Amino acid sequence: MLEPAKALARVRLDAWLAAKLPAVEAWESLPAAMAPGHAGLVSCGIHRFRGGRSVATVFGGCDDVSSGISSGLATNPTFLRFSHGEAVLTDVRLSRSFFDLGPFRSRSAAVDGPAVRLHDELSANFYLPLPVDVQRSDGIYPLVHEGRFSASMDFDNRPIVEHRLATSITVTPNPADGTVELELDFDGAETSYALELTFRAGGQLSGVEEAGTGSGTFQLASGTGAYRVGNDVIEFGPGNAADPDSPPVYNPGEAYRYPGGSNASYGVKVYITGRTSGSHRVVLTGKSVS
Repeated sequence: MLEPAKALARVRLDAWLAAKLPAVEAWESLPAAMAPGHAGLVSCGIHRFRGGRSVATVFGGCDDVSSGISSGLATNPTFLRFSHGEAVLTDVRLSRSFFDLGPFRSRSAAVDGPAVRLHDELSANFYLPLPVDVQRSDGIYPLVHEGRFSASMDFDNRPIVEHRLATSITVTPNPADGTVELELDFDGAETSYALELTFRAGGQLSGVEEAGTGSGTFQLASGTGAYRVGNDVIEFGPGNAADPDSPPVYNPGEAYRYPGGSNASYGVKVYITGRTSGSHRVVLTGKSVS
């Protein structure tokens, strides 16, 4: 038995589509597909770079999520996708351990010569003890939502220490030699980060070690790693030494974790970890081998 929508399509649409679709001969006169070296949808924060068999797509068009994650907002934390032939790096994301506020999300994508500059800045309050002169004898205070969380803490009367973390990522594609360079710059609180590289399943990894955090997760602790599909390879690195204080995990943030959700990507994952101090450079290289 057909579903109502499928039945309607067969009865009402099939004949119309057959009559209106162009004949096979019409396809022969279509122009060649456009494949510019650089194309951008500036209002969406998307830029695509092509060269040879390599394609890099940079995204910096996220919406403000300070009020929460909701339908209708652009919240995808994937800021880069890179492919070389059949080898596909579907998602590059940056996770930071900072008050559980979630991964790097840039709300701008500024083109600067051959590079695209992305930026994200987070801030959060650390609340100090309530002064004695405003403490209630019964210890009962109204329940208030602070912005990050809710608590009966009399936020307005508590001294605060504001912590901030600014993250800038400069993405420099070089289509001529099939490379993409990432420059990560941090300013503010020192904490851990994990750069997550997610590859489309079906290839073979080398130069990495198991992360110990679940099936299909690996870590690049030194040197250069590679992901190969057939004769197509994406090399990535350099890695950083493993550190218990910088775990190779992706944290979607409390907005997802508290209700039991996630926005995790799917595929073969490799992590490069470190601390949010100074600058860190990662290079992706696409090549074909025999």
